[in-house]
Amino acid sequence: LIIERPEEQRFRAGHYAFLTLPAVSRHEQHPFTISSEPGDSFLSFHIRAVGDWTNALLDKVEHVAKQGIAFVDFPYGSASESIFDHETAVFVGAGIGVTPAASILQHVVRRVRGDVGCRNAATCGCSCACCRFRLKRLHFVWVTRSTDSFDWFSALLRELETISDVLTVHTYVTGSKLMADKGNVASALIRLGIDAVSSQTGKNVLTGQTDGALSTVFARPDFAKLFARWKREHRGERIGVFYCGPHGLANVLHKNCERWSDATASKEDGSTVFVFEKEIF
Repeated sequence: LIIERPEEQRFRAGHYAFLTLPAVSRHEQHPFTISSEPGDSFLSFHIRAVGDWTNALLDKVEHVAKQGIAFVDFPYGSASESIFDHETAVFVGAGIGVTPAASILQHVVRRVRGDVGCRNAATCGCSCACCRFRLKRLHFVWVTRSTDSFDWFSALLRELETISDVLTVHTYVTGSKLMADKGNVASALIRLGIDAVSSQTGKNVLTGQTDGALSTVFARPDFAKLFARWKREHRGERIGVFYCGPHGLANVLHKNCERWSDATASKEDGSTVFVFEKEIF
């Protein structure tokens, strides 16, 4: 859903808004994360049809567009907006919980390219992400049940290849038949086909990205191994770990933050601290 953005209204990557669409319901208001970037002239929302209101929106989308009326109450802050206060950060998105990452990643791309991204940068001096940006390294982990989800942000995934010196991207597909045990012949043949196409074209057959730039694994993430690697790579740092998604995975990440954290972060002895922030839906 794309809505024209009021010229004077500012927000930070990771913020959310409350939407009221009279064509769907005159009195219902629902919160959605803003997936567009603070420098865009519009507001975009990636909405998954999983309930009565969102399914009604899907059924009446043409009527919504024809009526052209939307009430947007924003911006509202979230845990993920402080990601730019860290020099090193991890963002884990599960399913549609990836939407805050869309805005954050777009902003990172623009910053790395030298585009401030804030339309009011000359005068704002405010809390916009462009005015407070310390991020030097971001590890992005996307956990999804289906490869169909890659279509949501295919253009963004292509852009991420251009800033691989700042960003690492790992996608995990957990609902695919390719997750079947190694003894499954059908799964093995599909894997061989994917590997063959990738080796000949140099492209990830599922995401369309340069093979190796963004890895796709048909399994659940082994967060113990990931945290161990991040701790080795960023010794002596205070690493922000941000999560958006269902509650279960939040517990896993919280426990790993506690397990792999030292008492304090210190460059002198290489001790590292993981700081956990979450958004649950």
